[in-house]
Amino acid sequence: MTRRIAFAVVIAAQALFLLAMIGFNERALATGDKVMLRTVPVDPVDFFRGNYVVLRYEISNVNVPEGTQPGEVVYVPLHAEDGRWTGGFGYPTPPSDGEFIRGTVRSTYGASADVEYGIETYYADQEEAYDLQSAGRLDVTVALDGDGRARISRVEPVR
Repeated sequence: MTRRIAFAVVIAAQALFLLAMIGFNERALATGDKVMLRTVPVDPVDFFRGNYVVLRYEISNVNVPEGTQPGEVVYVPLHAEDGRWTGGFGYPTPPSDGEFIRGTVRSTYGASADVEYGIETYYADQEEAYDLQSAGRLDVTVALDGDGRARISRVEPVR
């Protein structure tokens, strides 16, 4: 009898953990600040994960302070430009005001760095992935939490 109770407790704990993760993500999407970024898609297929679109943003390459190393976190202040948001410099600390996005430096060369924000992959069914890839340029709406972490909210072809 105690094994059954222990088993039920373990299963319940795992289910609660998964629900908490989903709830945290949904809360961030619902309450986060929305910004639209411009990107260019690539459409690979992974047999284990399905169809997805790889997204490379205008802010994927930014200037950084001298001495910035791969693996370091940078904060890119964003400013609105023609209805979309862009940025050009990654700082080691978040700005005191305004919108910003948090990323991780993947590689550096000189004063420039390739930065990943955790929003470079968008999973879609085969038809949607093909439509997005063939659209050319895309607008991606992301929700930013208070720490600058981004989550994809919507992906659509540039109008």
